[in-house]
Amino acid sequence: MKKVLFASTALVATAFAAPNFASAQSVSAGNADISFGGYARWGVGYNEDRDEETIIISRFRLNIDASVETDNGLRFAATVRGQADENSDGTAGALEFGAARYQVSVGGLRVRVGNISGVYDDATGFAHFDGDLGLEDTIGISNTFGFPGAAYDNDAGDNGVLINYAFGDFTVAGSYVDESGIEGGLGTDDEWQVGATYTFGDYTVGALYGDDQGDEFWLVTVGGSVGAFGFAALIGENDANVDDNDNGEGDIAYGLTVNYEFGAATTVLASFAGGGDAQSEAFGVGFVHSLAAGTTLRGMVGQDADDVVKADLGVRFDF
Repeated sequence: MKKVLFASTALVATAFAAPNFASAQSVSAGNADISFGGYARWGVGYNEDRDEETIIISRFRLNIDASVETDNGLRFAATVRGQADENSDGTAGALEFGAARYQVSVGGLRVRVGNISGVYDDATGFAHFDGDLGLEDTIGISNTFGFPGAAYDNDAGDNGVLINYAFGDFTVAGSYVDESGIEGGLGTDDEWQVGATYTFGDYTVGALYGDDQGDEFWLVTVGGSVGAFGFAALIGENDANVDDNDNGEGDIAYGLTVNYEFGAATTVLASFAGGGDAQSEAFGVGFVHSLAAGTTLRGMVGQDADDVVKADLGVRFDF
């Protein structure tokens, strides 16, 4: 079983030319290849701050990627994503598709436009989402940092540009979104991010800086593995996390997740996050147990940064 915390950072250089799902099945239509992939998860979730504290939780995500490749190696692609989640009252949610994202890539260069993720959400080579606990990834090292910038939207989304370039062990990236619309011109509604990662042996470090409508943020992450142990760590500052005593600047956020593999099938994880003007620290323990054929049993128990106790248990399979 691959290291849970290091799986997303070890394949940085090869990830650019592929869609965001690893088990996709492809069919041909004319000159194009159409790939279908995603995952499904379901189980039981507990949240002491919810009207219905214990409910059935679920998600179905379907990625559809259409692509063509020219004789000189240029790959053109377009992607849409459909997703269905449970509602907060425990009822089943309907499948909804988000706006499209478009891509051209060649060698180590990848350019995406449309309904993009920013550098932070794209997270190629960064460790801030590695080792999130449980079926719903509820608790992790980024809990007290917040979520700055653009994210792939399951609805209309903002138009933007995301550029990644990998060369050797280095990766650089930049993203830009004009959240007021192109006709508004450059201004305070703009959101941009730049970042870089470097992989050496079993370790990857990353640094990111950005501005989300006037709120500046920076982040440094490191992830890696030593034998059966894996880890991911984060430190950063997000000016969106401001209280009355901050003089316009957020507090430093930090986090650490460690994991240990027991044999080939089971991984146990523990995570902690603090700072960042959160009401409380976020912490928890969880596990991932492989059932083979891309299926895992997952669970966790912990407390989030709002001092709310949460737990979940269920199954996920990737396709």
